[in-house]
Amino acid sequence: MSKQGNSQDYDWLVKVIVIGDSGVGKTNILSQFCDAKFSITHMATLGVDFKIKTIDVDGKKLKLQIWDTAGQERFRNITKTYYKGAQGVILTYSVIDRQSFQNVDGWLRSIQENTNSNDVQLVLVGNKADMSAERQVTLEEGKKMSQQYNIPFFETSAKSNMNINEAFNNLAYRIIQTLSKMQASDEKQIHNLKFPEGKEKPKSESCC
Repeated sequence: MSKQGNSQDYDWLVKVIVIGDSGVGKTNILSQFCDAKFSITHMATLGVDFKIKTIDVDGKKLKLQIWDTAGQERFRNITKTYYKGAQGVILTYSVIDRQSFQNVDGWLRSIQENTNSNDVQLVLVGNKADMSAERQVTLEEGKKMSQQYNIPFFETSAKSNMNINEAFNNLAYRIIQTLSKMQASDEKQIHNLKFPEGKEKPKSESCC
């Protein structure tokens, strides 16, 4: 995370990672959000890829650096290196793949092991909600899991753009809230360091 001055075209630069099993639609979620594009022929991400998008949130310009991470087990160690410095996580499963839903617990453990989880904001996403005939995970199950872990939850469709913007905007808003609190805390610590409680600011002396 970095805070920029007025000469920049954004107020905050933020790192977001999109994680989850292979095939849940992470790349299409990212493509839909950043480029308004969807492809049925996406190959599995090998390693990592990222896109940039700047959005307005709560009166601030937030420049999102969004990392699309591989879900395959053989790339798991590579993916873990990209947790470093992340302020937000889109944790994704597919509503037509029950195993990807069951693996959410493991992804959450990975987040806890590789980040300062108190400072990282999460959103749980159940993707491919447009494919109702093939559904294996109910909306109620997704809600129950989100309540269990106290994480905001959205069912999405990267194909129809259902709730894609809403999921990212929810995440971005909570990142802004966290960063603002951290900035205020840092400024308070600097002030207290300069002028410890109980001591007055020294008065300037002048001679005539």
